[in-house]
Amino acid sequence: MIQAKWKKADVKAAIQSVALSVGRAFGIATPETFVPDYLPAREWEYRFDTVEVWTIAGPAELNVTIDNQFAHMYFRFDDPGRALELLGPGRLNHHSGKWNRLASASASLSGFANVLAQDFARVADTRPDPAEVDSWKARKAAEAAQWAKWREEFAQHRQAAQGAAHANVS
Repeated sequence: MIQAKWKKADVKAAIQSVALSVGRAFGIATPETFVPDYLPAREWEYRFDTVEVWTIAGPAELNVTIDNQFAHMYFRFDDPGRALELLGPGRLNHHSGKWNRLASASASLSGFANVLAQDFARVADTRPDPAEVDSWKARKAAEAAQWAKWREEFAQHRQAAQGAAHANVS
């Protein structure tokens, strides 16, 4: 059985179209598309880095990846309950806040890109409440500071443990 596959040029065009749709719908800079350099030379996928966007359900992460056989878009909403309330059940995982759209190579890439453009237009909020945005940014900054503190503490403990191990060997 021969498996359907998309051509690399078609995948590149589709991911660029999706990235343009993201920029337009969410009022952000168009995400840069690329082929990750960690893949073996014969394997490839086009993607863009996860972007943070503002939706009618608040902040969300958005990512799209397309290879020769599979296309995947996800949103991960910061507030799954709010997203469920506004978007309804269906593709939304009400526990994780993840909302997926998938396609296999038996489907049309341009159809996938068009459906994503409709999804983006449906959920985009280009003028969110500034107080809500400021509150979210403050929370994200606090989370980042906490992670930095934990990383520093871990590094100190690791360094102390390595020093103790070297002292015992001597």
